[in-house]
Amino acid sequence: MRRVSNQQECLDLWDTASKDLLKWKNPENFEEQIHDLRVLGKKLRALFYFFKPVLDSRFLEKEKHRVKMAMSSLGSIRDSHVSLDILRKIKTDYPQLEIPNKINRLLEEQSLQGNQNQSFSNGDKMDASKKLALAMEVLLEAKENLLS
Repeated sequence: MRRVSNQQECLDLWDTASKDLLKWKNPENFEEQIHDLRVLGKKLRALFYFFKPVLDSRFLEKEKHRVKMAMSSLGSIRDSHVSLDILRKIKTDYPQLEIPNKINRLLEEQSLQGNQNQSFSNGDKMDASKKLALAMEVLLEAKENLLS
């Protein structure tokens, strides 16, 4: 059956991506980890669409929603990393520009804090590395639920 082999190919690709993602242990690559995990979440959500014809629709909607929420909780962290990188590049590439003190302080604070105490979109705070671990846990659970 072609459908089964396509499903298996998708699962194999997801397994490869998730194994690569689970290898990271280096806190210096935290920003890349956030990005990679969000990409993996999108791939898993795409798998849900692929399996839609053969699985219970309520189950799939619930799992898709859980994964989407986990990934969106990482979105604000990723957005802040990208924004700060852009600001740093502007500051480096255009030293003649006068950067407002408030932005300079923000860049300094973020450099000192690293990945700690990122805010959720609802205003709550959590160590971003814990947030990353929770999101990874949701992805792995969702994958297991999909296969069981």
